[in-house]
Amino acid sequence: MPKDEGGTMRYPRFILLGLLMLAVMVAGGVVLAPWPGARATVDSDGDGYDDATEAYLGTDPLDDCPDYVGDDAWPPDLDADGDVDIWDILEMKPGLGSREGDPGFSQRRDLNADGIQGVLDYAQLTLPMYGTNCTPSPYVPPPAAGSISEVAIDTDTTGNDARLTQGADIQSCGEIDSAGTNTIEVDVVIPAPGVHADDGIETFEFLLNYDPEVVSASAEDLNFLLAQAAGSAPVGMSDSLPDTGGSWRAAVIDSGDTPEPAGDAEVGPGVLTRITLTGVAPGTTSLTLTKVGAMTAVNGVIPIDTVSNAWVAVDESCDDADGDGVPDVVDNCPAWPNADQSLPPWPVPADDPDCDGFTTTAETFMGTLPLVTCAANNGVNNEAPPDAWPFDFDDNQRAGLSDVLGYIPVFNSSYPNAPYDPRYDLDQSGGVRLPDVLSFIPVFNKVCTPP
Repeated sequence: MPKDEGGTMRYPRFILLGLLMLAVMVAGGVVLAPWPGARATVDSDGDGYDDATEAYLGTDPLDDCPDYVGDDAWPPDLDADGDVDIWDILEMKPGLGSREGDPGFSQRRDLNADGIQGVLDYAQLTLPMYGTNCTPSPYVPPPAAGSISEVAIDTDTTGNDARLTQGADIQSCGEIDSAGTNTIEVDVVIPAPGVHADDGIETFEFLLNYDPEVVSASAEDLNFLLAQAAGSAPVGMSDSLPDTGGSWRAAVIDSGDTPEPAGDAEVGPGVLTRITLTGVAPGTTSLTLTKVGAMTAVNGVIPIDTVSNAWVAVDESCDDADGDGVPDVVDNCPAWPNADQSLPPWPVPADDPDCDGFTTTAETFMGTLPLVTCAANNGVNNEAPPDAWPFDFDDNQRAGLSDVLGYIPVFNSSYPNAPYDPRYDLDQSGGVRLPDVLSFIPVFNKVCTPP
């Protein structure tokens, strides 16, 4: 469980209530029956819950894990997505403390099948099970009212407040100077237009993935968007910090008023949490968000349209010559914009920054531009030399028949005799011959523009 700055454990109020109930029961001499797995007689699927209990709960006694999202197989996995996490805890909250026959009671949430939806059922999620999974399963949320347009990482927290009232100019790369503070703060934000849900956000969760050889996660500040509405009481359920494993789970739940007072919910843009990263060694790491989710108190899961990631450079530069959002130092094509780092449909040699299929040395020999992949437009011969793509003699952004026909006047010529022209000597052999023409085969009729 998370701790506050003084090292004291922080628990949601309903957890504290449950633990208090448990203490009272023990002090009163109540005999606590173990959950079903401890007394199992026949457990056909081996998931720790006997067949009779699974029949009572309504889960599949012959299947120990969901085969797809929504396949109710593993009893503690209340949302049937393959793991036990904050979403399952939220599923347990309704009816907590109720007995069979009471309003809000659910057999499905009565994990020990004792007719009471109580602290012992809740304990199975928070103590032995939280953070475990049976098999990896993508989380596909059910449809719900509301939406979030984007969740992003902002590596420049300057001017960011809880609701981003000044707007957010998202910066996707930040630098750490190990000779200075050796840290950087990054915000996980919901940019404008932000959250669209009448009752705002009650909880959010995500995994922050990073290279542990470059940075570590060292601190978290959750008192932002979820702390703004009257009656809010955000509680951190994130993994402990510092984290050096390369994947850190952030989870925050608002244990205050449910639902929020009308007109006071956390809607619009805002900062979800602020994370401090510490440099470990020189290098550049991506910061990626996975399993991002948010939920309202009333309407359930809020769909998220887009997740945007970021980079952090330790004692390196965030320079990005082609503007694709990937720093040059780790960009596989630093002079050809490819945000997803996909390569063009032809071989790319080493020392080919524009990924046009030719090294800087080769392009210097031919007189083409080693840092420009393609002509500015697809007009034929409407740009002054030098050319950009060695295959594209007529500057129309395509390697086509007209380019191959351009070999006719210079074919079979050799340096230093006319009509030899190094511009057509694609293999830099000192002669314009058949291998130069055959080199068009992998690229024939392809264009050089980025995807």
